[in-house]
Amino acid sequence: MIGSQCKRKKQSVKSGTEISIGKPSADVSELTDGLIELLKKQPKIDSAYLVQSIENENNRSSLLVVVNSDSSGALRAVSDEAGALLSSQETLDFIPQNTGIGKFVAENFVPFYNKDDSLKA
Repeated sequence: MIGSQCKRKKQSVKSGTEISIGKPSADVSELTDGLIELLKKQPKIDSAYLVQSIENENNRSSLLVVVNSDSSGALRAVSDEAGALLSSQETLDFIPQNTGIGKFVAENFVPFYNKDDSLKA
């Protein structure tokens, strides 16, 4: 996938590859709770979305976190720490919201994290 990945295994998607994006098929509440705690430590991250992406050609599935931030350092810091939240079989990709996929996700899904909401708690 595009962007940084928790275990630093970079993957790319060929141009023209069809990808399906939707709500995660499994319960991800523990993961989102852990991610929210990490995101709260990053004041430059405004919001984050969690979706499941599936490459239609090979049916490869991964969870994708789209982050609204102007700071690549903040995105990298969260992705570095997020690996501890995953089992060895899980894949979690991080991409900024200002990419094509990121914009699509932001327009079609509800964020699981909003900085403004976390400041009220």
